[in-house]
Amino acid sequence: MKWKLILTFLIVSGFSLMQAGCNRNAKEKAELESKLEALQAALTQTEAERDSLKADATRLTASLKKTQSQLTSVTQTRDNLQQQLNELASSRDELTKSRESVQSQLDALAKLQRQVNELTSSRDAALADARNAQTRIQELTTRLQGQAQEVSRLQKQIKVVRSAVEQLQSKLK
Repeated sequence: MKWKLILTFLIVSGFSLMQAGCNRNAKEKAELESKLEALQAALTQTEAERDSLKADATRLTASLKKTQSQLTSVTQTRDNLQQQLNELASSRDELTKSRESVQSQLDALAKLQRQVNELTSSRDAALADARNAQTRIQELTTRLQGQAQEVSRLQKQIKVVRSAVEQLQSKLK
């Protein structure tokens, strides 16, 4: 682009010098002036294109800066998300350990509950046996009292019989 500008300037300068140094006829002069005007128009167009390209370059630079800023933001967001992911993985691991601990405690509790159930059954059986034994003791006590009364009655009869035997023996003697 710069070289076009320089080339245009050299051509315009060359024509100007040629025109000033030579006395040419009017036809050549008109021809040179038309070339000069064409070159000036090309120069104007080239300058407009340069300005447009500069504006595009400025716009692209701003866009690049914006994109870089967005990239930085996205990178930071990615890093934050990665950190959160790592924290979640750590929390998940801790939760798994806690769950395993709770499961272990639940298993121990279930084992203790089975033992309590077994002991309760044993206690209930022992209580039933104790009630049965108490009932049996009461029955035996009642029988014993009846038998004691019978023994007492029999002892009284024996005394009466002995006394009768003694009286008979004393009468027989």
